[in-house]
Amino acid sequence: MPTMKNSNLFSKHLKENFLLYFFVTLFFAIGLSIGAFMSKGLDTNSKQSVLVYINNFFQIVGNENVDTSSIFIRSLKNNGQTLLIILILCITYIGVPLIFIFDSFKGFILGFTISFCLQTMGYKGLLFLFVTVIPQNVIYIPCLIVASAIAIEHGFWAFKKNLQKNSFLKQKNGLLDITLVFIFLFLIMLVGSLYESFVVPFILKSLSGYLIIQ
Repeated sequence: MPTMKNSNLFSKHLKENFLLYFFVTLFFAIGLSIGAFMSKGLDTNSKQSVLVYINNFFQIVGNENVDTSSIFIRSLKNNGQTLLIILILCITYIGVPLIFIFDSFKGFILGFTISFCLQTMGYKGLLFLFVTVIPQNVIYIPCLIVASAIAIEHGFWAFKKNLQKNSFLKQKNGLLDITLVFIFLFLIMLVGSLYESFVVPFILKSLSGYLIIQ
C-alpha cells in the first residue's frame, strides 16, 4: 500500500532526525513564549487602541458581507510565501540557520495573538481563539515544523555534497525531492485555508455581537 509505505518512510525520517525536529519545535516555542511575554508588556493605551480596532472589526463582520474568496487567496499566498521562504533559505547554505529564526518569528506572532486575546477579552478571547485561530494552526504549525526540519536537513546534506564530485546533479535531484514534499505540505495547508476563509467568517458573523468588548 503506497500510503503505508509513505507513513513508514516518514516515521523513519522522524526517528533519524528527532534532534532536528526537537530544535525546530524548541525555536518555535521560544518565539511563542517571547510573543506572549511581549503582549503582557503593552501599556494600557496600546491595548485600548487595539481593542477599539477589534471591536470595529467585529461590527463590520456582523453588518457586512465578507469577501471569502479574497481571504482564501490571501491565505494561500501567505502559506505559499512561508514555504517558499523556507525553501529559498535551505538552498543558500548560509540561510539554513535563519530558518530557526523564521520559525521563532512565526511562533512570536501566534504567541502575541493568543496572549493578547486572553488578556484583553477574557473568556470571549478564549472562544475567539478556539474557533478562529487554533483550528487552522493545528494544521499550519506541524506543516511549518516538518518543512523547516526537511529544509534544514537538505541544507546540511547539500553542504556536504558540495565538495564532492558531480555534486551539482545530486543537489539538483535533492532539490526536486524537497520541492515535491513542499507542494504536498502546501496541499495539506489548503485544508486550513479553506477553514480560515469559508468557516471562520461564518462563525465570526454569528458571534460578532457577543464578542464585542463593552
